[in-house]
Amino acid sequence: MKDSLISMLMVILLITSVAAAYPLFSSNNDKDLYIFSNNPFDFSTIISSKSQPNDIGFENGYNHFDTISIDPSDGLSDEELSRYISRSHARVEYIRNVEFNNLIPVKIITSTEFLNQEGPAQSSDSIDADVLPDSNYSAWNDQIWEALFIVGETETSESVISQTSSQNTAGVYMPANGEIVIVSESDSILILPETTLLHELTHAIQDQEGHLTAIHEFPQPTQDLQLSISGLIEGEAAYVEWYYRKICDGSISVRDQSILHELVWEDWECIPLPNIPSSSAESSSSGDTNLGVLLILFHPYSDGLSYIHYLKSQNNWMAVDDKYSSPPVSTEQIIHLSEEQPVQLDISISPNGYWKPFLNHGINGTDTVGEASIFSMFWYQSYNFGANAIDDQLFWEGRASPNMYGELSPKTIFNYTSVPSVGWGNDKLLPIYNNSNGATEYGYIWATKWDTTNDAKEFHDSYIKILDAHKAIKIGQSLDKKTTLFIITSGPFTDAFAISSKGKTVTIINAPTAEDVENILDSFHLSF
Repeated sequence: MKDSLISMLMVILLITSVAAAYPLFSSNNDKDLYIFSNNPFDFSTIISSKSQPNDIGFENGYNHFDTISIDPSDGLSDEELSRYISRSHARVEYIRNVEFNNLIPVKIITSTEFLNQEGPAQSSDSIDADVLPDSNYSAWNDQIWEALFIVGETETSESVISQTSSQNTAGVYMPANGEIVIVSESDSILILPETTLLHELTHAIQDQEGHLTAIHEFPQPTQDLQLSISGLIEGEAAYVEWYYRKICDGSISVRDQSILHELVWEDWECIPLPNIPSSSAESSSSGDTNLGVLLILFHPYSDGLSYIHYLKSQNNWMAVDDKYSSPPVSTEQIIHLSEEQPVQLDISISPNGYWKPFLNHGINGTDTVGEASIFSMFWYQSYNFGANAIDDQLFWEGRASPNMYGELSPKTIFNYTSVPSVGWGNDKLLPIYNNSNGATEYGYIWATKWDTTNDAKEFHDSYIKILDAHKAIKIGQSLDKKTTLFIITSGPFTDAFAISSKGKTVTIINAPTAEDVENILDSFHLSF
């Protein structure tokens, strides 16, 4: 059962991205159009040079509803690719109600070529003996992912994230040169799904309209902020994909944009998937994929889809456009379609102790992981380590969007809600280090604030289940019984932990030894 679920996840979670910005996932569908080409193909070589004003939904001589003569079964000529990609531009224009200023070059490459071009991710804060730990981003970020029980001490978060995303990449839009690169699922036959192309063309529209530039003017120092803003960007592209599929299956008519009770296939020509020879279809490997990382990276695509529908129901695409000047600030807002702001929470550590923060990263050394990442922690530990912190099977069901004004509503692709993650108010995670004994040791202080005391208890109790899954030993408790000390003696998360609960706040302290944890307990301060 586990292997089949991994296979299902790997098929759905094909990553596309805005280069050097946000990872983007795009799902497959039986009605996707796959384009075969024997060599990497640069559409810029065949774009019509004619410059003329077009109507929305008409591009390079093709209407969004045109039937085009192509036969994908034996490969496509340059002329066929020109028709296909031109019509795809027109379709994005029609759905998004924005005119392209120019046609976007599209290149198709193999996954091997993509991996060779990408290579391992390089950090500007590489570990160096002459660089103090407080300037080392990698060491800081490793503690974030270790705190989430997703990347253990035997790996680096940088390598795991890079490997997970690069192994599952479907395409990328590069704002630097305005080009789309599609990564073929097969090395022997180059493949271009129509939905992936529409997704990337939506990113090109975002770039053209200044949305990508505007969004990068907002500080994004925490993981939760980055994921929530990505939910806006990737949600819009995912919504275009969803709308396209609903036209193709007859749920939406392009003639009057109304929901139909019967299938109408003649509105748009959606060419079915041709038979791919088994020798040409390489099976994707999940061996290098960390599902916990993958779930976090995929959240913007799953719940961003419903978030865009929520915005669009308020004032159509204008509401989506306006949101780029006041983007969401938490994944809680994306998940629950709300404007609720995180509650006040700050954490600091005594400057006189042995343990120091990484002040050059995050906000004064702290990160906020947010509700989506906390859910992913509980799901990954339940699914991969049997923690039973949540019912991990509910994740696969998705959640229905509110039905706005009787409109057809998209479901989230997956369900990122659970008892111990709902009710999130805020969190601050402070990675720390101690080099007083020559060798550098690492730990963290993670403070979480919840809407109610019951929400806090549910988080606390589920976190204990994670510790139990790793055979944690309870070695002590405070006199007021509000703080409990544990040690994990083996495995990727070997460390000492103190978990403290007080009202709506749950705080976790991590360090290599119980003595270290006790020292840290006396050196930090929370403010609300």
